[in-house]
Amino acid sequence: MIKPRPLTVTAVDQERLYGSPNPEFTVTYSNFALGEDESALDGTLTFETTATQMSSVIEGGYAIMPSGLTATNYAIQFVAGTLTILPAPLVVSADSLSRIYGLPNPPLTATFSGLMPWDDGSVVTNLLLATEATQESDVGVYVITVTGDQPQNYQVSFVNGTLTVLPMPFPFFEVPSGGPGLFPGFGGPLDDLLLCLESTEDSSACLDGQGKSEEDGEGADAAGESALSTTAESSEQSEDHAARIESAESRRRSA
Repeated sequence: MIKPRPLTVTAVDQERLYGSPNPEFTVTYSNFALGEDESALDGTLTFETTATQMSSVIEGGYAIMPSGLTATNYAIQFVAGTLTILPAPLVVSADSLSRIYGLPNPPLTATFSGLMPWDDGSVVTNLLLATEATQESDVGVYVITVTGDQPQNYQVSFVNGTLTVLPMPFPFFEVPSGGPGLFPGFGGPLDDLLLCLESTEDSSACLDGQGKSEEDGEGADAAGESALSTTAESSEQSEDHAARIESAESRRRSA
């Protein structure tokens, strides 16, 4: 009596990065009769694994189990292989920012490069962005550091950014009590400028007057002219008042 020959079909171990599709699985054959190969087998080779594109990195990997082949002359034994999922590279970069001297630091933010579509920045726990610059810090460039934990499915590289403190571009001058403080070249009250600077990271837009309509510009010019006119009138009134006092004092002495 001739017994079927033992034949081992073993899935080849594979590895891939987290978030990538599963690779094409293959097998090796052991103990074919002399001169024979897989063409002596019937059926269709198939594979089963629980790993999907979204599967996480786990210790020990995922089993790859082959099946589907039959043969009259072979007693086939299927042996599982292992699919190992490796952490995907992820770069977390602190965004480089700038602000005007004397203003508070803007919110520190980071950009993530390499995240899978189904993940977000919360995968990096204990994310910390920090800088030594304070509101009183001098003009200069300060490092923004970024740190955090290494997540399960990513190998994170942290890249620092910079915070540039820019000089206050123009001085403002005083006008009579009740009048607005004006910023020469800006065309509007100082309060409006500071509000603009505090609400945007692009200080040049505030200083250049970008975002203002022609009507806004005309209104600002009118405000500036009004403030200057008020200053001139106040000066003339003061001089006239002083002249009247001096004339009265002269008449009193003559009498």
